[in-house]
Amino acid sequence: MDQFWGAEQGSRHDHDGPLLYVIRLVAGSAMVLFICLGFTAIRRRDIARHRAWMMRGYAIGLGAGTQALTHVPYFLFEGLQGELSRALAMGAGWAINLAVAEWIIRRRLAGGADGSRQLEHNAARHWRRCPRGPGLRPVGSSRAQELQQ
Repeated sequence: MDQFWGAEQGSRHDHDGPLLYVIRLVAGSAMVLFICLGFTAIRRRDIARHRAWMMRGYAIGLGAGTQALTHVPYFLFEGLQGELSRALAMGAGWAINLAVAEWIIRRRLAGGADGSRQLEHNAARHWRRCPRGPGLRPVGSSRAQELQQ
């Protein structure tokens, strides 16, 4: 949401231009989209997709931390300061975070050493045997089966 705020509040920096405005709108829209996709995935009890979409959204949300690093050359060298270099430094922060998140997601999908497949299996098993929460049903159950119990 910070991307939308930054884009709509006008230029707070001398070198904020139309390209940065568009990049902020794209990053903010992508973050909202990824969080919504993560939410719909967890409503379907698709833990792996939920984790992947939320990780992507969180990566965009953490862009400011990486942008502090991508701006180092921008601040050190006056010759680099301008609208294009600022937009590229800002975009690079989000792009780096998304690339790292995507690398982690794909590594986990390939059955990485972190045991994520086992974690997802355990979560699915737990959901099948856990007590019903408000409005939630374990996988494979119907309302009639629940009322009989």
